[in-house]
Amino acid sequence: MTMKGSDKTAQDTQSYLLSELIGRKVSASGQPLGSLGDLVIVDKDKVAEVTHICLDRPFGRTRLFVPWAQVRDFQAQEIKVDAAEAETYAAPLPGSPIYLKDFILDKKILDVAEREVEVVYDIRLVLRNRLLFVTDVEISRFALLRRLGLGWLARLLYRAGPSAESAAGERRLRERTVPWSYVEALPENIGIFKGELHLKVLKDQLAKIPPVDVADILEELSPAQAVAVFQELDTEHASDTLEELNPKFQRDMIASIKKEKAAQLINEMTPGQAADLLAVLPMAEAQALLRLIDPENAAKIRSILSEQEAKIADFTHSEFLRFAPETTVAQARAVLQRTAKEHNRDAVMYLYVLGEGDKLLGIVALRDLLLADDATELRTIMQHDTVAINPQNTMRDAAEMFKRYGFRALPVLDAAGKMLGILPYRDVANLRQRDLG
Repeated sequence: MTMKGSDKTAQDTQSYLLSELIGRKVSASGQPLGSLGDLVIVDKDKVAEVTHICLDRPFGRTRLFVPWAQVRDFQAQEIKVDAAEAETYAAPLPGSPIYLKDFILDKKILDVAEREVEVVYDIRLVLRNRLLFVTDVEISRFALLRRLGLGWLARLLYRAGPSAESAAGERRLRERTVPWSYVEALPENIGIFKGELHLKVLKDQLAKIPPVDVADILEELSPAQAVAVFQELDTEHASDTLEELNPKFQRDMIASIKKEKAAQLINEMTPGQAADLLAVLPMAEAQALLRLIDPENAAKIRSILSEQEAKIADFTHSEFLRFAPETTVAQARAVLQRTAKEHNRDAVMYLYVLGEGDKLLGIVALRDLLLADDATELRTIMQHDTVAINPQNTMRDAAEMFKRYGFRALPVLDAAGKMLGILPYRDVANLRQRDLG
């Protein structure tokens, strides 16, 4: 079927995949012009309409931008156009044209309903009434394999069986698409390496997603898109989400929003949470934000920040459960029973096995001690790969380690590996608790 013809022809509809179109030969009056390199579109909300086809020519010649109105036959394996004077179309298009392959293909797309980030692996187009429209973007792994020339493998992997139900399941896997109408208006600055897509989102839909899940989504997006989604959150939700981001994203997010907005979010946090956030920022930025928030709250946060900079050496407990490596489980239990009440509750969760010069050899968790046989020596059940902290580290460093590893106490070692004492989790937690009132 050609672009010109009867009324019946004009009503026919033909579907295409962008990956199958790219590279098709293009000719004019029987003479080869080049191959299809891309399509230029204009976004029309429910669909996007193709306005130009881009032709790549051999021998380094400039690309041609042929208006869609000049396309005469698009359905054959060789696309035919009216372009007697080809060089007429060699000038770059004015404005900021949107290129379907270069700008849309392989971009990330945020699926809020599924709380995940997908990738556009292919694009579906429909020829209708002599016009070519973008109707869907494909996000299935099937589409990716097909693009890589592994369609046979995709069919093999996704072939579910001979039944009608299995065939329907296969189609769902193969045809996992997102309608173009669900894709938000394209950003003005979209380009090859920027301006990722995301689905249309209502604020009340986003509000239903827990902060920890929103944080996971944001960390998968580009900085510009993450900021755009973050700004859709209400203040309380944004504040909770900000707490869940890793330190790098916290810094990036604070730097990307207005200082007044950042201060508003910090005011929603407890002083301890706010101190954790401000601790990852440069001192000048943290002080600037503190000047914008409630003075009473700011004073509490400054107090916590000051304590967070205190050295571990000032909080190290010298009393802890220490044993030689040849100590048996029965002997260690007896000591534990006699002395447990004398120690901090966090301290009795671990037994520390020391060698010559008080060097830490390993740690035995209380649970492992209780499950082991009486005659077993501690060296047999101790954990050799230990996590420790240096006395010159700060309490902020300790807080990050407790958060990362979930321990109830950390051994404090000097540069030579000598054990100086322990830092209980409770002491770090108390830095916040003292300023929450």
